[in-house]
Amino acid sequence: MQFIPLEVIKESIDSYIIQHITASQKIYWIVLLMVVAVMVSLPFIYVDISVHEQGIIRPLVEKTEIRASITEFVDSVYVKEGQFINQGDTIWSIKTEQ
Repeated sequence: MQFIPLEVIKESIDSYIIQHITASQKIYWIVLLMVVAVMVSLPFIYVDISVHEQGIIRPLVEKTEIRASITEFVDSVYVKEGQFINQGDTIWSIKTEQ
């Protein structure tokens, strides 16, 4: 028992699309296959990302170099990282052999 006559089905848009594949459909399938290929290949792409240093990145104008006039070993450190100090505060003491 068929509700739609066969002649109407043969002349429908669905029948036409099935019979005539257009270039845009081919382009659609090619693009779709390329996207799927890229998505499948993503786990195989390796990018080396590594960090070798620790610290805080600051502009060059904030850089403060502290240099000692002698080469000895530090005996004790009296301040912590990030702590504010005033002029004349003792930062560290040096172990001397003299």
